[in-house]
Amino acid sequence: MTVEEYDATRDLDGVRACYRASVSGHQGPIDSDDPDWWPQKILGRWFSDDVQRVVVARGASGIEGYASFTFGSDQGPLDFEYSINCRHLVATSVEGWASLLTYLRGFRGLGRTLKFTGPPAHPVALLVEEQRVRPAWSFQWMLRLLDVVAALEGRGYPPVSGEVVLAVEDALFPENRGPWRLVAEGGAVSVTPAGAGADRVRPISIGTLSSLYSGFLSATDAVALGLVDEAAAPGLARLFGGPAPWMHDFF
Repeated sequence: MTVEEYDATRDLDGVRACYRASVSGHQGPIDSDDPDWWPQKILGRWFSDDVQRVVVARGASGIEGYASFTFGSDQGPLDFEYSINCRHLVATSVEGWASLLTYLRGFRGLGRTLKFTGPPAHPVALLVEEQRVRPAWSFQWMLRLLDVVAALEGRGYPPVSGEVVLAVEDALFPENRGPWRLVAEGGAVSVTPAGAGADRVRPISIGTLSSLYSGFLSATDAVALGLVDEAAAPGLARLFGGPAPWMHDFF
């Protein structure tokens, strides 16, 4: 594909659409309508004195990839060698990925490394030589559900059906404790107070529920750690299974 300089008057909507399409199947990435978010924080300088550029990969369907990056220092035998540091490196097709990687590879020589943010097992590693994509830094989120009912009903789910009862341990917000009956139908979940027999359900801590909710903790691992009953694991796995959580933007 053609890789060309980003034009703010023409390309912003296409870049945002590309971003949303690329992360729609993932857990964690965010978007924002703040007027500074895209023009400044993602595609602009944003308190940085480094040289900054944005390019887009344009295909028949529009923008199928983009890279917003700066040039940072990188330790090497020459003091003017550098790293390409991507705020966003995003594509929605293999052609988009290949076009951006080919473009960025043009900086080889003095450009020593390419750094970008992505999921723990980034599929772009399949497009380059073995063991060339390696994690350099990670930071686990601090996540805590404040309103259990609203959070559970507002989350996206796979198209599964079934029900599970949760008795939540929450020392700070008694209204979160329930116990709650979660009924899933076609990817939507309703949460109502559980009826008779719910008092025999093993409680689940708000921390464990938050970790399951984000996808960070699998139901199988929660059972192995003694955090939930084995009987509850299949229902929790159906609800909260999916890719590991991550996000492009640290804040």
